Amino acid sequence: MRRFLIALVSLAALSGCMQNVPQETSASTAEVVPGKSYVDLTTAGILFNNICLDTMPSFKVEQVAQLNTMFRQHPETGTYYHKNLDLSVKVQKHGNGKACSMVFSSRKDPMELAIGMSAFPAIHSGKSNPTVMVGQDGSASVQLARGAEFTFIATGRNGGRNYYRAALIVPR
Repeated sequence: MRRFLIALVSLAALSGCMQNVPQETSASTAEVVPGKSYVDLTTAGILFNNICLDTMPSFKVEQVAQLNTMFRQHPETGTYYHKNLDLSVKVQKHGNGKACSMVFSSRKDPMELAIGMSAFPAIHSGKSNPTVMVGQDGSASVQLARGAEFTFIATGRNGGRNYYRAALIVPR
């Protein structure tokens, strides 16, 4: 028993000499990046619906992202990145209002994405016959209640991937 007490006292003394290192460290800026998996239409639509449409007009993205542990927020830009999917979400000022924007890469046809992504805000439009405008270039827009607007565009290619942006813009 005496040896055990000596060993315990020795460990306690040694621990006092060690630097105080926090057990949990925050992720570095370089670690907060999107995943690599392409995003399908259903997943993109559901995430946009849950994060932007369902929280409109306040856009409480941080609450939704905290509930879904698959997102991490970049400490400098405020952008939320999905850990597995090549997808990001950000809320920012837009003119006199705010915008909830989601950018993602997909292998789907741009026209199919534009039509499919427009269905989600059309359901939330608050109008009995919402007007959905779809361009030949795969862009789309939907006018929502109280001056809000949904837009969808192909933003181009990067690293061999096609990227798209869906945004919900709400005036003040």
